[in-house]
Amino acid sequence: MKPFVCFFPLFVALALVGCNKTQVEWSPDEKKLVLEVFEANADLHSQLFRSADLPNLDKIRAAGHALATSPDPGLQEVSKEAKLLFGAELESVEIVYEKAAKFSELLAPLIHRSQDLSSYGVFYCPMVDKRWIDKGNAIRNPYAPNMRDCGEKMSN
Repeated sequence: MKPFVCFFPLFVALALVGCNKTQVEWSPDEKKLVLEVFEANADLHSQLFRSADLPNLDKIRAAGHALATSPDPGLQEVSKEAKLLFGAELESVEIVYEKAAKFSELLAPLIHRSQDLSSYGVFYCPMVDKRWIDKGNAIRNPYAPNMRDCGEKMSN
């Protein structure tokens, strides 16, 4: 039992140090790429808000693809996820809702990494249990055509 008592505090300390990774500041080019992804994501949600038709995914595909050029592993991961979520043709708007919500959850932690993203916030609708990212404070729920003002702003 003594070895466990001796090593347990060391294990906890190492785990805490490993969780506190410092994030490298993005270059101006990376900030531009990230902003383009957020704008493409907002455009996708705007299309979903305006119409029940399948949205055009060209912008979000191109913006996600461009992130692959970043040396930042986190942004490369976002690029990979964008390709997985939006790479193939999507058959229904319901599938787009699911994938757009997953992508917004992936982007949410990036908001706090750059002052350039401070106008964006995370919104949540409990009725459809989905999150989205949008500019400003207005509730514009892209997932519930009959409840466009349902939801709340969770954070900036």
